[in-house]
This record gives sequence, C-alpha cells and structure tokens, in this order.
Amino acid sequence: MASGRSSWACRPTSRRARLTLLDRLVAASGGRPVEADIPFWFGQVKAGKKSTLDTETMGRVWAVTIMAYRNTAAGPDGTLAIAAAELRTAAALGRPVRIGQETNDLGTDPTEVKQTFYGQTQTRMNDQLAQVDSGAAAYATYAGVRSTTRRGMPRWRRDGGLRCEGAVTRDRTRRHTRAVHVVVPVTSPVGRPGQQEAP
Repeated sequence: MASGRSSWACRPTSRRARLTLLDRLVAASGGRPVEADIPFWFGQVKAGKKSTLDTETMGRVWAVTIMAYRNTAAGPDGTLAIAAAELRTAAALGRPVRIGQETNDLGTDPTEVKQTFYGQTQTRMNDQLAQVDSGAAAYATYAGVRSTTRRGMPRWRRDGGLRCEGAVTRDRTRRHTRAVHVVVPVTSPVGRPGQQEAP
C-alpha cells in the first residue's frame, strides 16, 4: 500500500476530522452546491466498518471530480481503469462526476510522466480525452473531463478538439452552476502535493 493510502488507513481520526470539516463547509455554503476533488483510490480507504472514504465524501457533496491522472485513456493503468470504481460509486449515489486530468510538469520520473499531458501535443491529449469521454459516458452520472490548470499548456495551439483554457470543465450536461469547490486534502502517496499516484 502506498504511503498516502496507508496514512489514511492508519488514522481514522484524521478521516473523521476531514469528513466533519466537509460537513461544516456544506452547512456554511448557503445552499450552493459543494463539489469535491478526490483521488481515484478513495474507494480503497475504509471509513467506518461498512463504508469507504469515496462513498462518505460523495454522500456529502453535490458532485465530485476524480483525480485520475493518466496520459492514456485505455489499459490497466489508464484513466478509465483507475477511475472505474469511483465512477460506479458516483452513479450508484446519483452524483455528477467529472474526471480530472493533469497538464503541469510533475517531473521526469516515469511515475510522474504518466500522470500528466505536459510536453505532449494537444492533438494527442485531445485524442486520449475523447477516449476517456466516450468510455466514461457509459456511467449515468458522468459529467465530463476537468483540467484544473493551464500552466502546462501555454504553447499548445487550439486545433479543433477540446479547448485547453485553465479550469476547463467539459460538462456533458452543458449546465453551468456556481458551486463551492473543495479540494479534499490528502497525504500524497509519492510525497509531493498534487500527485495522487498509487502503486
């Protein structure tokens, strides 16, 4: 088990504190929808005797973005495979769910490189994201792909596919809501903020 997941598994008080904080944020939102970003491995973290952290988080918010950072759509370690459990959970709970993608330079280690589209062409990224969009459309509550930053994209040209414009949400429902967006704090399994890698 990666260090980030094991630290969650070993500290139930930490998980409870974060869920309590999320409850407070929802209560203080003034009725506005609250969304949360969660890592793809939250379904592997127990939250009580009969639940998991993904289920508990999704049960508290209006929608989630799964941080399923991969630069390939298919395969056993591709975006669709690592996001599948969270997509199923969101559909079962009736929660809109987006798949988050990374575009920043995370480093040169193979584990870091596979998590980002940084340094790749926009055409290749668009191809992979179209595959993600097509594959994830099978889940009833799938709402699109989300890229939360543009720092990694300034040299890319728009070439007719998905537009890369910072905090882009390609929402299949085409609805735009003003939501309170919460990034659920996690201990990164690979030790750097923003990297949500697991073995």
